[in-house]
Amino acid sequence: MSGARASYATLAELAFPATAVVLNWTFLGVGVNANLVLGFVLLWGPCSSSDT
Repeated sequence: MSGARASYATLAELAFPATAVVLNWTFLGVGVNANLVLGFVLLWGPCSSSDT
């Protein structure tokens, strides 16, 4: 990790919850509800709107 840029490391950390949702939906049949969508927007909203 010492050679990774902080912005890439941050995006990788933020991908964990999204990956968990996809895996739960695919393999366990757990549907996506409003709370998950809200959490996703709260995590990724500021990242997608920030200037790099």
